[in-house]
Amino acid sequence: MSRGTLPDDLPDGWACYLLLCSDGSYCCGIAAHLRSRLRQHASGKGSTYTKGTRPTTLVWFETHPIGQSAAAREKQIKSWSHKKKVGLADGSIDLGPNARRMQVSLG
Repeated sequence: MSRGTLPDDLPDGWACYLLLCSDGSYCCGIAAHLRSRLRQHASGKGSTYTKGTRPTTLVWFETHPIGQSAAAREKQIKSWSHKKKVGLADGSIDLGPNARRMQVSLG
């Protein structure tokens, strides 16, 4: 996959996602349209946090039927330590069948 090219199999609908940022930190968020949200992050128009700490890679996402469940998962992951977020990113923590680990460069 070329740099900054998003895969065709990203889901439509609600998702919670985890980004690796340029300083080694993680940013967790939710989106009703994951592909569009990732494009916003990549162009510097994402969240306030990622405007200052550029996201480099989508490392994980999980699909949700409604925004409320995505928001609940986001809240849970945001409360985790950096070490636990690394575990989610590297696959040593599995959150179920709707979760998917990947390495997609945001350019």
